[in-house]
Amino acid sequence: MSKTVLITGGSGTIGREICRKYSSKGYNVIFTYNSSPLEAQITFDLLDSSKSNMMIQANLTNQKSIKDLFSLIKNNYSNIEILINNAAYTKTYSSEELLDLSEDEANNIIDSIIKNVLFCSIEFIKQIKTYGTIINIGSNSTSTLNASNLLYIACKSSVESLTKTIAAHYGPKIKCNCVLPGLTLSNITHSNPSRFDSVLKKTPLNKLSTPQDIAECVYFLSTESSIINGECLKVDGGRTLYA
Repeated sequence: MSKTVLITGGSGTIGREICRKYSSKGYNVIFTYNSSPLEAQITFDLLDSSKSNMMIQANLTNQKSIKDLFSLIKNNYSNIEILINNAAYTKTYSSEELLDLSEDEANNIIDSIIKNVLFCSIEFIKQIKTYGTIINIGSNSTSTLNASNLLYIACKSSVESLTKTIAAHYGPKIKCNCVLPGLTLSNITHSNPSRFDSVLKKTPLNKLSTPQDIAECVYFLSTESSIINGECLKVDGGRTLYA
């Protein structure tokens, strides 16, 4: 019988590769998207059509929508073994611009990162029958302090703390780890590679992470390691050695 994985934010660059990785390993893949149905369809079309896959539009910034998501999954699948908390929202603000950040925009960032991970994890734990795995996607910016804005960095720091406390409080039923990507190849980095020369100079391997690198690490932590728990693993070519 095929196992089932839930991946939030499956229409984005990293989320899509994570979906493809689990599909290639024979999993039923459920993934969420918010506002990009065309991108979501591209992800869905890449999955093994012989499996029971599902894409679900969901706003993961509030508890009700998250409960509705897991209720839908429970009605269609007997069990899910793995949750990948990948979905997040941010926006680039300079330090000066952040001084005028509105409460609504702050809540959008906080809710899409912290509340999202917290309540998705809670609903997942409630549904687990025997044993489950949670992988959270963080950011190496918690060490480099270089990201879209300082609130995003603070929220991703909270994801690391959530990872450790979930692992401590819900084992042995739940194993929970966090993957911290560095700057990752995407359409943006391909279109303007020279913009990121300063990052490469501080990266011992002299290359950016790929979405495939992130997906490989996520899969390893969730399925191939039975003892790694409560860890936050950087996937950035050694960039944070010079943080």
